[in-house]
Amino acid sequence: MDVACLVEPLAVCVHAVRKSILKAGDTVAVLGGGPIGLLTAITARYAGASRVFVTEVSESRRDLARSLGFTVIDASQDPEAEILSLTRGNGADVVYEAAGVPATATLATRLVKITGQIVIVGVFKEPAKVDLQAVNFRELSLIGVRVYTPRDYEVAIDMLIKNQEIGRVISHKLPLEQAQEGIELMRGTGHSMKILLQP
Repeated sequence: MDVACLVEPLAVCVHAVRKSILKAGDTVAVLGGGPIGLLTAITARYAGASRVFVTEVSESRRDLARSLGFTVIDASQDPEAEILSLTRGNGADVVYEAAGVPATATLATRLVKITGQIVIVGVFKEPAKVDLQAVNFRELSLIGVRVYTPRDYEVAIDMLIKNQEIGRVISHKLPLEQAQEGIELMRGTGHSMKILLQP
């Protein structure tokens, strides 16, 4: 029952995918392999994406994404060249920005195909620059998502019932008395994912 704690964050990702133009057979890129990014990748695959790329700087997060069957790209290298090479220069049909850092906001416009869509899922701590000329010339659509609907919750619950591997997004289970340790893990070097505090 531990996976019940993932209903709310998964519902955010379900909302992002449901609001996007994703259709079965599409290629998707998820920028950021943290909890929200990985849950978005899982949701996109559940919705019918045929190929899902996940870019991430943390090696442990890349390993987790790879073990879940995603095509993983080291974000500290050249994700643009790699994704464009793997898509024969076309790019992804939909790019989900889930890292919340300015560099990925800029990168998103270069990874999405002409007439594709960028979905902002990540929360930015500072304003990001987006190449609006690329949005214009390449006829891109750009949307933001926030929270979820009752239907998104229903889909998230259904996904958790049918797909127990989603629980692997929980990296640590700590007693409530170790809440401070959990906070320090979250502030750490990117080795943690979701941290479950148990009473």
